[in-house]
Amino acid sequence: EWAEEVKHMVDIFVANGDFPEISELGKRTQKPFWLYGSGSSQDGASLRHRYAWTAWAHDAGASWFWAYNYGSNDPYDDFDGRLAESTARMVWPPRTKGGSIVFSVSWDGMREAVDDIKYVKTLEWMLAQSDSPQAKLIKTELTKIKSAIPEGRTVRVLDGDEHDRVQDLETRKYVSGLRERIAGWIEELLSVETGRYGDIRVQ
Repeated sequence: EWAEEVKHMVDIFVANGDFPEISELGKRTQKPFWLYGSGSSQDGASLRHRYAWTAWAHDAGASWFWAYNYGSNDPYDDFDGRLAESTARMVWPPRTKGGSIVFSVSWDGMREAVDDIKYVKTLEWMLAQSDSPQAKLIKTELTKIKSAIPEGRTVRVLDGDEHDRVQDLETRKYVSGLRERIAGWIEELLSVETGRYGDIRVQ
């Protein structure tokens, strides 16, 4: 309701929930729809779910996050302040002076999410250029997948305020299997329609 009330003042609709409704409102008003959430303190699969597959399922034009690093004390000491610092970072400072920064599972998950969306957007680009029987079959299957992306549930961040919520995924394995299917279809189209798509490399 509030989004409807302010739609005349909005340049970009940005949502941390109610994705179907806000996405549809963006389409109806011809304004961009983005989604956002927390990046730190999440496992890799949940980040891939949120920033790749959920964004794709709801036709978000972009996704971004707050809480990249929001701890204020020693990240290696969970007892020097109100917040458990280990839950508040995607990238950690060196343990010793002059050492290397320390990446986290959350960091890796965000990187994988970027790769996930690259794969699915590449496949969609290929399908838009083809009217082959195989491409039509893949389009049908891709549409089914898009409508079946799980929603997950929102939970409050450890030691966070009520508004500090992230999306938690109960069926984590689907993210890896989905990318494998997408990559397989890309390879399939490349093999049956040689020369149509130029130089595409799938690794």
